Amino acid sequence: MSNLLPEVGQQRIRSEYRARFVLAGALLSMIAALFTVLALSPSYGVLLTTRPQVLAQASQAQEEKTDSDDIAQAQMLLVQIGTLAVATSSASGAIIEALESRPNGARIDTIAYVAGESATISLSGVAESRNVMDTYRMSLQENLRFASVKLPVGDLVGAKGGRFTITLTGEF
Repeated sequence: MSNLLPEVGQQRIRSEYRARFVLAGALLSMIAALFTVLALSPSYGVLLTTRPQVLAQASQAQEEKTDSDDIAQAQMLLVQIGTLAVATSSASGAIIEALESRPNGARIDTIAYVAGESATISLSGVAESRNVMDTYRMSLQENLRFASVKLPVGDLVGAKGGRFTITLTGEF
């Protein structure tokens, strides 16, 4: 079926439909914008009414809190916590002594403590050479706090590739 309208008429009708389509799209966009404004207006109103109060509270809190107050509070916390940091059990003291006698080239990975009459501390780590392991063992044997210091021969031979485990026993 052919169109009976002349070409000029067809173009005019197409332009009218196009104008209606653009008008409908614009109208829908305006309705969506109006809906958005209506949906957001209550929260904006709340922000406007509470903002002066929030600003006043923030400025008052800033005036009250100064750096010297923070420093004084931190110093008080350090005094209170300092007593806990100084109070060490004999086991933690033994571990600290064992770690302090560690020579350069030895790194401790794990520390295990087993309490009892004859308590045990196991120090596991890696050493650069067997001489470093042996030096560490000898320095621990010189400490009278440790009743016995055991370093397996396999560790000294290098069977584990520089890994070692030293077992300390004593009353700590």
